[in-house]
Amino acid sequence: MSVPKLVAAMALGMVVAGVPAYFQGKTHQRQAMAVEALESSVNILRKKGAIDNEVSSASAADLCGSTGCQTTKSASVCDGFKPLRPKLETTVYILQNDRPFGNDVAAHNRLMKSLNCGGA
Repeated sequence: MSVPKLVAAMALGMVVAGVPAYFQGKTHQRQAMAVEALESSVNILRKKGAIDNEVSSASAADLCGSTGCQTTKSASVCDGFKPLRPKLETTVYILQNDRPFGNDVAAHNRLMKSLNCGGA
């Protein structure tokens, strides 16, 4: 057999054997990457579950201490809200010109009173 034919035969053999080997390697690489991604997701979910359990079982004081809260006063449903007390002239104007808003103010004040917030 001549050298050019031998080189051509070797090249053909490398192509015939190399292409399937290349794709088989790619398939294994993709599978390994998929397994790694799945393992990473499972680990993240485990950590999330542990954190959720820790937060759920912690007291308000523990949570406040771990997040750097500056107050020891317990929270109230009234915090940040107070009754709305417009002047008489404003009340008359609202009732004459914007009855839905007046109803909203009255509902707000009834809620504040039912929650014992600010003596509305």
